[in-house]
Amino acid sequence: MSKENINIEQILDRMRRLDQLIEDRQLDDALELALKIEAAVTRAGIRSAHVTWTIGVIYDYRQEPELAFARLQDALSMDPFALPFRHSVQLISNRIRAALRAPERPAGDPSTLRLWELLARAGQADDGAHVALGRFHLATGNDLEALRILVAVTALFPACKDAWALQAVVAAKLGDHQLAERAAAEAALLGAEPIPFSIPGGARS
Repeated sequence: MSKENINIEQILDRMRRLDQLIEDRQLDDALELALKIEAAVTRAGIRSAHVTWTIGVIYDYRQEPELAFARLQDALSMDPFALPFRHSVQLISNRIRAALRAPERPAGDPSTLRLWELLARAGQADDGAHVALGRFHLATGNDLEALRILVAVTALFPACKDAWALQAVVAAKLGDHQLAERAAAEAALLGAEPIPFSIPGGARS
């Protein structure tokens, strides 16, 4: 595939226009322009980490975390020393973790598994994210997988009271009353409230 000549100044002018669109939160127009810029530089045989990062930022502002995270990780793989890229990855990771921990989040929300996988692949999954995954498996009928995850979480993070409390619920449901009692006792020591047996189902700054 032959490479096209590229007008650097023209691309820079379009990048400046793109920055203004992002600042004005005209996100549909910004995404359209960013993808056109990416196509132009790609045809010239250039992979731009900055353009990739900018597209990730736009997706983040559009509240499309999966697309945003993929782009930001791609940008970081091209330039692992770019502190703004690392900062953006950390920001969106924090937001995803907060979303997974949110008390109002339905336990069986189908996006939970996808969001957890994003964090796990990037090494950003914490105890709260793992507990959310356990809660998801419990809500969707995969009790054994939920218990496996929660046992692992309490082994790695023994101070995670939510993991102990949920482990007590899952173990009781599976008929392992000895484990359920031990987990409930650990949760109580850490100050966790008992869980009912039935569980209802911008990266730049």
